[in-house]
Amino acid sequence: MKTSGFDRFEILYLGNYLKFFAPYKMSELFLSEEVSVEYKESFESGGWVKSDKFPADSTEALNSYREVFDGNRVNDTLVSYLHQQVEKWTGNGIRVFGFRPPVTKAMKNLEDSISGFSETEIKLNFENAGGTWIDFNDADYISYDGSHLTSESAIKFSADLGKKVKSFLK
Repeated sequence: MKTSGFDRFEILYLGNYLKFFAPYKMSELFLSEEVSVEYKESFESGGWVKSDKFPADSTEALNSYREVFDGNRVNDTLVSYLHQQVEKWTGNGIRVFGFRPPVTKAMKNLEDSISGFSETEIKLNFENAGGTWIDFNDADYISYDGSHLTSESAIKFSADLGKKVKSFLK
């Protein structure tokens, strides 16, 4: 099944809003135990959105991302263009940093197996083009759905990223 661009956009960005219009099974309407899910977001200056979900479910995003990646593989031509651009920038004295945002182990396995993403290959070519690759330990951060970091982890990740970039600039 090939997923259209709009369908990917809808899954990734509109899913939380559209779920209120989703059909329900009759059995779901008559559950005796109420399940309360709370999604909190705060729009910060500079465009960052702090978000958290309670209760968290680190496997929640796997199915929607599986659909997004199905039939949508890494485009080798675009990856090549990225490396050419990094080479141009670094050739002009611009420092270029790359990294893979932290996700759960299950999400990383899904990304790698279905999309054809190879971090090892991307990193090697990125560094050969003159870029600096920054590695992170995914286990240092908590995701509330498998892909998005909790607000606390996002703040920690931003600080860690800043420290690592700064260490390379000394």
